[in-house]
Amino acid sequence: MVGFGTRPRAPIIVTQGTNEAPEFQRRNREFAAAARPQTAGRPHRGPELNHFETAESPGNSYAPNGRAALDPVILERIAATP
Repeated sequence: MVGFGTRPRAPIIVTQGTNEAPEFQRRNREFAAAARPQTAGRPHRGPELNHFETAESPGNSYAPNGRAALDPVILERIAATP
């Protein structure tokens, strides 16, 4: 189980690629659940990506991390949770 010393207050975007090993996918799901309400509660999926490729995607608005960072629905849902 993932533990936090203190609860982070900023929104957290958790992304996993569909080309990840099952263990990476399990860890991402566990982290997203533990970091709730700062996350959407589940990882965003990056089709045909691995963890190296998802790490490069925040600056690209067409990639999973960039799209999630700019998606007002996702950010609003995270921000509205106490």
